[in-house]
This record gives sequence, structure tokens and C-alpha cells, in this order.
Amino acid sequence: MSWNERLEDAMRAMAIEGVDGAPADAKARKRRRVLEAATALFIKHGYKRTSVDDVARAAGVSKGAVYLYFKGKADLLIHAAAFEKMKARARLLPILDPALTPDVRLRLYLETTFSVMDELPLVSRLTAGEGEMHHVMQDLGAEMRDNVESAQRAFLRDLLAPFSEKHGWSESDLDDRVEVFLSILMNVSSLIRQQGHLSPRRYAEVIADMLIEGIG
Repeated sequence: MSWNERLEDAMRAMAIEGVDGAPADAKARKRRRVLEAATALFIKHGYKRTSVDDVARAAGVSKGAVYLYFKGKADLLIHAAAFEKMKARARLLPILDPALTPDVRLRLYLETTFSVMDELPLVSRLTAGEGEMHHVMQDLGAEMRDNVESAQRAFLRDLLAPFSEKHGWSESDLDDRVEVFLSILMNVSSLIRQQGHLSPRRYAEVIADMLIEGIG
């Protein structure tokens, strides 16, 4: 099962449980407590320095209880990311509007992705340039790493394909631009924090303008 499929499964489960307020079911409440404890620790200490034992202690449950709900630390991370994504889903849905032109869709995607980092502290931490994603990918295994990277590249290729047709890029040109966009997306949290002058939203608008103008 790919990263996206696992993320979607996790999001469907949370949609049933609800992300706003505590679930009514006792087991679901305990699972939520474990998930919230894991999310807080991942944000505070990072993925590498957080253990399943740490999560169990913070949630007030046994280590066995954590494994009852999640397969391991990487699985916890997937569900934590899904939990965060569910909270921000309203901001991301407009990107899927089929009526958008390619340039408007790309701009909206970039602006939303860059500015939403403040609302996604876990994702921000993972992409902060401290090597966190490397450790996550190692724990996920080679097949999952390949699925994650393939899904990311495929999505960016879809976004950039209309510009490739417009400018007559070769497949190699398109691949190069996908790699550049991917590296920017993976490092934008660090860039926003380092500059310190613009709000995340304004920074997102400016960098989106620059990227769109560069490929327009």
C-alpha cells in the first residue's frame, strides 16, 4: 500500500471518529490520546528522538496499548500527519477545482502549501532541514520510500505538464523542474523561519509569484 493510500485510509478513519472534539467511544478516545501525545512529541523533539516508550508515557498508556492501535513509530507518524492534514483540509480543497487554469492552480497550490505550514507544525518540523524526513523514510522502508517519492513527483509533473507543453520542454527539462520544485517544497519551512521579515502568508505569495513568473 502506498503512502498516499495509507494516508487516505488514516484520514477516512479520522473522518469517522471526528477530528474536532473527543470521540464518544472509549477505545477511540484512548487511540486519539496516543495520537495526540505522539504528535506533540514529534513536534517538540523530532521523529528520531521520539520513541514509542515516550509516546506511551506521555499518553498514560502501556507500550502494548500503543501497538494495539499503531504498527510502530512510522505508522504513528503517518496517522499524525493525516490528523494534521484533516484539520487543514478546508484550505487544500480549492486546489482540486477542475475549473482552475493551470497557472491559477499552480499558484494556489504553492501559496497554500507554503502558508499552511503555520497550521501544520508537524509537517513543518519534518521539513525543517534537520534530516527528520530522512529518518522517517528509513523507517518506512525502501518500497514505501519509492512510493512516497513517486507520488510527489507524479503530482508535481501533473501541475507542471501544461507549462511543459506551452514552452516545449523536453522530458528531461520537465524532470529537472520537478526536482527543483520538490526541493523548494521540502525546505520552505526553513526558508520562512530564516528570513524573519515577512509573514508566512506574504512569503508564500512572493515566492509563488517568483516561481510562476519564472515558468510562465
